[in-house]
Amino acid sequence: MQQEIVKDRHFSRDEQKLSPPDRRKVDTAVERLAENAFHDRSRLHESSLRPRPIKLASGLTPSLFVARAGAKLRLLFAIDDDPLFDRSVLTLFRVVKADEVDRVFEQVANRLYRDFGYGSEENGTAAH
Repeated sequence: MQQEIVKDRHFSRDEQKLSPPDRRKVDTAVERLAENAFHDRSRLHESSLRPRPIKLASGLTPSLFVARAGAKLRLLFAIDDDPLFDRSVLTLFRVVKADEVDRVFEQVANRLYRDFGYGSEENGTAAH
């Protein structure tokens, strides 16, 4: 299976604003994420979290998670398998301070999943 890491433009912009030591922390965290995403999914899920539940229409399963990159930084990412093209994609969406993760997680979830019923009043996640 082909393995791919994709950096969203927001992630790249966030990364550019970091100090060199914080960039190294992010690089290390991304390497660990990729290793787990592509070779040990159970470990990936053990070391990642979702600040709030994501309910999608039609029983779809969301793939957005948060992982630590040191004590003060968090990575928002998704891991998706594409059996049609025989590939697994780790998409990096944002690098944020730990105290911003809830707000930014909600923004990214709305951007990714609004077409799948997320962000509607009936599932308790009103769009912001």
